[in-house]
Amino acid sequence: MAETVEALEAQLAELREIRAGGASKVRFADNREVFYQPGPEMEATIADIERRIIQLRGGRVTTVRLGSSKGL
Repeated sequence: MAETVEALEAQLAELREIRAGGASKVRFADNREVFYQPGPEMEATIADIERRIIQLRGGRVTTVRLGSSKGL
């Protein structure tokens, strides 16, 4: 089954809502249940879904890292 942007966006919205509420168990519309450890595991899943959405839309996945120093 091919992923669609709409399905991924629905999963992303659900994960963000659950993260905001502090839950660790997700039940998707297709009755799948996934247990996440709070914090890094859920953040990694959210980042992965965001990357897949960008790729399906034909965009490029990029990372920008900024750094600064006072020169001391």
